[in-house]
Amino acid sequence: MPSLNPRRRRRPILQGVSLGLLVLLAGIVFYLLSARYNEEGLYNNAEQLLLQGKHQEAVQVLEHLLDKFPYGEYRQKALMDAANTYNFYLRNVPRAIELYRTFIDNRRVSREKRLEARERLADIYNQDVGDPDRALAEYITLRQEQQEKGAQQKSSFQIASLYLKKNRLDMALQEFRRAAQDDAEPDLRQKAMLKIAGIYVLQGDQVQAEPVFQEVVRSSRSEETIHQAQLGLIDVWESTEKYEKAIELLGTMKGDPAFEEFKIAETKRLKEKAGILKNKIQLPWSSSRKRTRT
Repeated sequence: MPSLNPRRRRRPILQGVSLGLLVLLAGIVFYLLSARYNEEGLYNNAEQLLLQGKHQEAVQVLEHLLDKFPYGEYRQKALMDAANTYNFYLRNVPRAIELYRTFIDNRRVSREKRLEARERLADIYNQDVGDPDRALAEYITLRQEQQEKGAQQKSSFQIASLYLKKNRLDMALQEFRRAAQDDAEPDLRQKAMLKIAGIYVLQGDQVQAEPVFQEVVRSSRSEETIHQAQLGLIDVWESTEKYEKAIELLGTMKGDPAFEEFKIAETKRLKEKAGILKNKIQLPWSSSRKRTRT
């Protein structure tokens, strides 16, 4: 006679349910592992293609990964790799901007990587798109997010350069001064000081421009920066009619054959202007002498 105990009747049912749950869990685990393996395999494949210089094929794999695994473990790496490839190799600027923006907006991205992406986005707006307003906004935001002073000073130089491009001389001067602080990286400081002197010249303030150019000549380690500062000094001395000093400095400068030709022509021109000035100074004295003799 079959048992009427309900507990005994439920046991096979519970065993069946437990077995079904185990099978379901095993299936989920298998799916997750296989998905992760597929994502990892796609990313590794893209990396190999990048190393081989097959950039178009690489971004196709990365785009497939981004589409198939919107919340995957390799999404951030794939976004940055794809953005950099579009930016530096394929020159697909709109797609690079889109991917950098998506990367920046992702909260899972580390602060360092976000700063890196924002700087590249600002560079694109500045150098490739030619949109100073958007570039300026990105560099200002970048500086606000940066914590290391040296990085902030580099951003200040970029901000100042954009203000200068927009002919906002007072704002440019302020930002170049931030980049030219005493604790700034030496080359950056000298470049910023060169820009500061140049702005003084644009403002017609040769008195302030002269000592700044002279300091750059004394302290810079870059031959190109020194060369530019010396040319700036020659312009200042010409505008203040210190022709002899300008001619003397020009004679010490060296360069390629084209510059040597320029130097000869410029020296001749400055000597002519110095001669005219000398005659102008002597003429009143000569006239008064003649009047006295008569």
